[in-house]
Amino acid sequence: MDNHPQIYVYTRELEDERWLVILNISDQKSQLDLPSYLNFKLKELILANYQIDDIEVIELQPYEARVYRIEKKLETRRSV
Repeated sequence: MDNHPQIYVYTRELEDERWLVILNISDQKSQLDLPSYLNFKLKELILANYQIDDIEVIELQPYEARVYRIEKKLETRRSV
């Protein structure tokens, strides 16, 4: 997420585990649309400092932090 003024996002990997960390570093609410090139799906919300009703919607409260366990999407191959 290059140049987002309010949100800091990064991924980490260790062996076969992958994690997505999302931080809203401002005092304003902010919506985040993950770019499709990241090619993963949210699997499990591990940590959050606000109540989350739907892990697929990423609308962050002021100073909200979330950590997701993620899973790489299977790539579909087209027949030639």
